[in-house]
Amino acid sequence: MLRIVRRSFPKALLYVASDLESLMARREVDPELIVLDFLCPDYDPVFSARWLRGEFPHCTIIFVSSLDDRRMIANVVANGADGHIGKSGTPGEIAEALRSIVAGAPVALRAEPLPRNRGELTPRQREILDLMAEGRSNKEIGRALNISPFTVRIHVSAVLRFLEVETRAAAVAKAISIGLYPRF
Repeated sequence: MLRIVRRSFPKALLYVASDLESLMARREVDPELIVLDFLCPDYDPVFSARWLRGEFPHCTIIFVSSLDDRRMIANVVANGADGHIGKSGTPGEIAEALRSIVAGAPVALRAEPLPRNRGELTPRQREILDLMAEGRSNKEIGRALNISPFTVRIHVSAVLRFLEVETRAAAVAKAISIGLYPRF
């Protein structure tokens, strides 16, 4: 995300805070843009949006996440955030969304693309299903795809919901029975 922000705003002076306390310590800075992860340690996104809006009334506040909880996103925006960007977008899509929100457009780049139709998994969900079928753990899948185990867990949950099953083994069995796996 830092690289995308740096490329989108090359003249900007950037500060990185790993948690809300570090961000609160930067009150002397008058930022033009704050980009926060929904899952930043030790903070509540709704409280943070409200607090940030009070502290930095003229700043653009954008939350990013791998989640697609529309109620949470709406609540965060209602409490002061200017927008939400899903992490699953391409770097170009994320950069475009950042620039659009900074320009004042109400943008919400979805955290996960919707399947193109009810009978199709997203490409990432298919990759996850393939690795699940190999018996890999979330940590192993994350390493293979260069994503966090938490993001893997979100995708696994989406695959389970799509296949209407409760376990990984049941997902693989159903995928085989309906012809989703293996892919040849």
